[in-house]
Amino acid sequence: MRIFNILRFIAKSSLLYSSSLFGQTNYLIEGNGLLFINQGFGIDFEYKHDSSLSQGIDFEFFIQNPYNSNGVNAKRNIYTIAPKLRFYFINDKMEGPFMGVKVFFTSSNSSISDSDTSSTDNFLYFAPTLQIGYRFISENKFSLSAYIGVGIKSKNNEFSDAHIPTTKQNNTDWQKAQNKLNLNTSQFQPDYGITFGYIF
Repeated sequence: MRIFNILRFIAKSSLLYSSSLFGQTNYLIEGNGLLFINQGFGIDFEYKHDSSLSQGIDFEFFIQNPYNSNGVNAKRNIYTIAPKLRFYFINDKMEGPFMGVKVFFTSSNSSISDSDTSSTDNFLYFAPTLQIGYRFISENKFSLSAYIGVGIKSKNNEFSDAHIPTTKQNNTDWQKAQNKLNLNTSQFQPDYGITFGYIF
């Protein structure tokens, strides 16, 4: 629970700071359930003053277990903080079509283990991204939005051959575990979401 208290403090501090500087009038909290397809979840915060630009910060968490067979287990935990700016084309509300810039700051921790051996590979990287999307806000202030984007990582987070112990390099299950960990990794940073929340 400690990490959620830290995130809540950061988000609250950001909102209060922006309010004191810019007279901010609206803010929005959404959950990104689309990340469930990749064993993750996201919490998005956004706020704005009377202009077409908004600012915010997103938190994403992935607790992945892509391989578990014959005593060999592969895991990857990913934690991301991503500040963002969005431009809304139609009006000064946080609704309608938008374009955004977001920078991912990510910690990625991967491991493969069995009964007698364990190997880990840890990364810290950032990734600037561009996104486009659309948000609908109902009369009772509930929000629904969808967006998609892409960027470039400063570092590829593949589980490299160098982290496979010599005694396991010819082990079929270790090879499969490594392939599963690397299945969806590349130099490109995807950015996607279907989010639901509330605007205050």
